[in-house]
Amino acid sequence: MEAQKPSPQTTLVILLGASAWPFYSEFRSSEAFANAARRLKAYFLNPRPFGLPAENLLDLFDSDKSADELDAAIGQFLEQRLTTMKAAGNAGRDLLLYFIGHGGFVGRDSDFFLAIRRTRMENRRASSMQVLSLADTLAERARYLRRMIILDCCFAAAAFRDFQAGGPDQVAQQKTIEAFEVRRKTRGFPSKGTTLLCSSNHTSPSRLLPDDSWPMFSKAFLDTLVEGTAIQREYLSLRDVKENAADLLHEIRDAPLPVVHSPDQSEGDVADIPFFPNPQFEKYQPRSKATEEQASKAQDKDALESDETLIRRGEAQPVRNASELEMPHSGEEKQHVVDEQVPKVEEALAKPVDQPENQRSLLARQFLRSSNTSTAPLTFSWLSQNQSTLNDPSGPTPQPVHTQLNVKTRDEVLYEALGTSDEPYLPWFTAFGLLAGLGIGADTIIRSSVPYSWLWSMGTVLFATLLIYLTAYRKVVHISIMIIIALISAAGTSGLAAYTSSFTQPSEPSNFFLFGLSQRVWLDRQLYIGLIVGGGIGLFASVVGTLSEELDDAWELMWGSNLYGFIIWFGLAILAFLVNWVSHVEWGFGFGYGWDISLMAVEAGILTSLGITYWLTLWIKGAKVKVIQ
Repeated sequence: MEAQKPSPQTTLVILLGASAWPFYSEFRSSEAFANAARRLKAYFLNPRPFGLPAENLLDLFDSDKSADELDAAIGQFLEQRLTTMKAAGNAGRDLLLYFIGHGGFVGRDSDFFLAIRRTRMENRRASSMQVLSLADTLAERARYLRRMIILDCCFAAAAFRDFQAGGPDQVAQQKTIEAFEVRRKTRGFPSKGTTLLCSSNHTSPSRLLPDDSWPMFSKAFLDTLVEGTAIQREYLSLRDVKENAADLLHEIRDAPLPVVHSPDQSEGDVADIPFFPNPQFEKYQPRSKATEEQASKAQDKDALESDETLIRRGEAQPVRNASELEMPHSGEEKQHVVDEQVPKVEEALAKPVDQPENQRSLLARQFLRSSNTSTAPLTFSWLSQNQSTLNDPSGPTPQPVHTQLNVKTRDEVLYEALGTSDEPYLPWFTAFGLLAGLGIGADTIIRSSVPYSWLWSMGTVLFATLLIYLTAYRKVVHISIMIIIALISAAGTSGLAAYTSSFTQPSEPSNFFLFGLSQRVWLDRQLYIGLIVGGGIGLFASVVGTLSEELDDAWELMWGSNLYGFIIWFGLAILAFLVNWVSHVEWGFGFGYGWDISLMAVEAGILTSLGITYWLTLWIKGAKVKVIQ
């Protein structure tokens, strides 16, 4: 018998996962998982485009049930709904199970489990949902359905530290594939079978967006379902959606790429079945000129109403590809667009300050960049640069908006410059490091050589604050935070200046003999050796961090540099002691007078070198970016 195509009335959907794990401290909780689950549920239940009957969806996300209770609930749901649907003349054909959250491994065989709210560190096997058990339940209760299993799992590093070199995703995928695998394989349009869509391949773990608002994969997956693709088909297969989601993720730095596996192809590959409605399909269908004009007017009206609703609710829709923008051509049409769009842009940009900064920025950017196929909303930049063209019907067509405006939020600037915004205090820490390093350096160099040395060190910090803020840090740090960082740095360096002003040992040349080499060393109260050690270590760490794209982990760079800086300083101090003991040549460096000044110089060199690296990185990569406050 020929297999029938999918339909909402013959489809069952199960949502699994969690956003918090109160009994498993190593799993990071995040509202991002709940956001994805809510949007996924809304997509399926919305009358357009999918229109799944509410009774055909089982929502077990963030359920407090135990693993056994969840398994029983899934089995009962499948049994009852399949019986009811068959009696109503809509026999079940398809099952989609979507898991969002964390996964891990247990036992010698690295059995893969899905973490639920009741998962406990003490007994992961008993308290979690085992993939093998889930496969058994689906094979028993949904044996004659086409089964699509989608796993968007973020793996904790501690869960796979001792496993094979392929990484957690490779182990998880292999274990999941083995659980569902059916060896016999045929070609054709299947009436049953299993396919797995995993959020990432074996080389990189799943991740959240920089602002922790969404899991990267689920955001791209749902954007594809809601927006559709340019493929001229009415329905998209799971593989089609995966490919488009991969294209969206490819534009995000370090984003994982999803993979599809079909372990049960006994009647064909379920991943290739047209399943999801393609919202863009209708616009590629041929229509009469009158129908196109009516649709265009209705679309313009809906777009304006949608923008007004967007502004009132503070909701951001996915940004469309800039290549889809179509600018108006006639002078009359241009002026009409300007008159209608400018007040709305002003309204979007004039939202109250007490609204969350990132949401306000997204609101303005989404309005400015959104488009429809008839008229594109115009930005202030586009209006100002093309005002004469707009007033001249015979003038040339203005350039699209996206070629003249680069507007981003502070989180986006930080992410593009350093590769992360998961650490919101990263720019604070690097700014403090640079200012503190310059202040300490000023203290150790000036000491008592000029009157009021504390005033000079404070002036160094305040001048540096003004310089780095105006050139780079204003795009990632609010001015109030920058002032606090500057005051703390200035206060600390002023105190150190009072301390270092007591060091008055003069500079003098000295000879020493070591390994047959005679050299002259210029001593300056341990200062310059400390600065050379610290500056060299800091410069080396900066180069390594930049080349390996690890500047997002400033803590590791700072602490690692300090550790190696101390080890090198300690080694040189021992060498100086041995030289003095063997040849009676005093270096004026080491464990004697002024050792604390030398260590301060090491710290100053490290902090200043790394701080300058972060400052220049933010300055260069954010130079052409406009930040919406």
